[in-house]
Amino acid sequence: MEREIVERAARLLFNVEWRVWYFGGNAGFWGLEAASTLTGDDSYTCFAYGLAKAWCARRTPQRKYDQTLPGLECLELARRFSDAQLVEAVIGHAEWLSAHERVEGAWLTDDDYPRLIWVDTLSIHPDDDYPRLIWVDTLSIHPPFLAALGEYKREYYDVACELLLNHARLLQDDAGLFCHTYNVDTQTTDGVHWGRGQGWALMGLLETWKRLPDGFSGRDEIASRFRRCLEALEALQTPEGSWHTVVDDPESYTESSTAAFYVIAASQAITHGLIPRKHYTYIKRAWRAVENSFSGDGRYLGVSEDTWSGDKQYYRSVPKRSFSTWSQGAALAAIKEYIALRGLLNGSGKALGE
Repeated sequence: MEREIVERAARLLFNVEWRVWYFGGNAGFWGLEAASTLTGDDSYTCFAYGLAKAWCARRTPQRKYDQTLPGLECLELARRFSDAQLVEAVIGHAEWLSAHERVEGAWLTDDDYPRLIWVDTLSIHPDDDYPRLIWVDTLSIHPPFLAALGEYKREYYDVACELLLNHARLLQDDAGLFCHTYNVDTQTTDGVHWGRGQGWALMGLLETWKRLPDGFSGRDEIASRFRRCLEALEALQTPEGSWHTVVDDPESYTESSTAAFYVIAASQAITHGLIPRKHYTYIKRAWRAVENSFSGDGRYLGVSEDTWSGDKQYYRSVPKRSFSTWSQGAALAAIKEYIALRGLLNGSGKALGE
């Protein structure tokens, strides 16, 4: 890929909507970190740090969607900048998350803010008739963050692993794919295998697995669930390297963010020895889809907009013109991870564990 396109794509990250916070913000942080790595310009990392510090200054009382704070990424920034105040803030955020209602071992943190059951200071609004749902999206947010906090408080390793596995057991089906949502009142999933949702699941599984100690109970199950999802997704890849927005629904449109998420997750998985090198064939195909989705001005095209839960027809109707943290950020992260993996394989012919 031409360096000029990468630099244009990176600059566009400053122009997406940063809501502080909302779903997909963590992917935006991946993109900012990747942009600094790819361009050698630390302004992207500094921008991310500024967002984290802005939240730190206003963090209480909590606001709607604060449960989507990119906790792992904020913690990593706090370490990089030796910011003890930010470390303290994200630990406090973890304690706030831990006070949420649990449903079959998973936290009900993913509905609109009025539904968050928060010690005894907040109650469910009876006039809100939107279903109480557990979403696949937050697999990439909470468990990796909590696992990273295990370095500060060891009990967070247990919390992260338990949360991740309980969440996955609700959403991952026998085929290995993840459903988008689980309705806690009807105790059923929506049965929809949303493309970007597979990406959120893979990243949550991978990033949690990476941060749990070797030999930790449950770590092998996490690895197994990651491989099952990855292989199920690979079986549905189009010849062009992309996926349908509902991956097993060929009547739904092909969508670009799934390929970017796949490249990020699968590339890192090879690097860390979680999967063998044979998966590189699928990665190269997905990379072509990623590369072909950039416009001349660096914008990543063909990404579905903010996606709620519904039937398959709903997913087919969601516009795919998103310009967002999860489009631009994930695409830049995919560039970074693909280049790193290609360099590793070309340099030694092997990845870790081979």
